[in-house]
Amino acid sequence: MRNIVLIGYRGAGKTAVGKVLARKLGFTFLDTDEMIEARTGRSIGEIVREKGWPFFRGLEREVLVDLGPVETAAIVTGGGIPEDPENRETLRRLGRVVWLTAATEETLRRLQGDGTTETRRPPLEGTDLEGEIERILARRIPCYEAAANWTIDTTGRSVDDVADEIMTKMKEETHGR
Repeated sequence: MRNIVLIGYRGAGKTAVGKVLARKLGFTFLDTDEMIEARTGRSIGEIVREKGWPFFRGLEREVLVDLGPVETAAIVTGGGIPEDPENRETLRRLGRVVWLTAATEETLRRLQGDGTTETRRPPLEGTDLEGEIERILARRIPCYEAAANWTIDTTGRSVDDVADEIMTKMKEETHGR
């Protein structure tokens, strides 16, 4: 298997699961948001405030394409990447795509408890967070479904448990089950 690519809404557990998967599998950990921040020397929040969401989405597309030759990596993507049809195709070429989901209440709790939310996860709409989660998810769910090979609900589960489920799916696929 080339890579494992984690997609899903903010707060679904992509980064935490990706780091554990990388460690357990001996894969490289790559985060598209971190790659964008390293390239630009700016936080996601700064990029969005200064240049807007469309500019940021273009940077996401570039980073995703640049990952083409990468192998044996756990790749964590920004939540909006699968909205672009071209990105969905690129994701599938990179490896097995795993859509991590979480209940709205859990997502809200995770985002409110994460100290990096302001800099790494700027508001998408500027409205109430719970309403934003529900509206954005309603738009993105078909995109996540179209991109994903597997879907895993992270609600109430440990990072290790989710990583182990992904590894089990990988083994089952490899052994033809």
